[in-house]
Amino acid sequence: MVPEDGTRGDSGSDKFRMGVFFFECSDDVSQALIQVPSIKIDKLTTIEPGAGILIDVTDGDVVSFVEVVIDGPYCNPFAVPIASLLTAYRQSRV
Repeated sequence: MVPEDGTRGDSGSDKFRMGVFFFECSDDVSQALIQVPSIKIDKLTTIEPGAGILIDVTDGDVVSFVEVVIDGPYCNPFAVPIASLLTAYRQSRV
């Protein structure tokens, strides 16, 4: 069972939960998944449905991260470039 309140890192990140970003690729058929090792609670949406689970894609840090991924040289494992964010959410690592 994942503790309700995970151990916090120095910057307030939750060490028991990671951020998962699911992207569509430029061929409109493939997808790509990027996991970040932890996610700060204040990066999650507080609006239902999805409050406390979905990552707030309007947050400035999240927008910057997504822009770097889309504008950068990143691709899925099949070398198809990443094109757009589909969804982002918090996932348990325990």
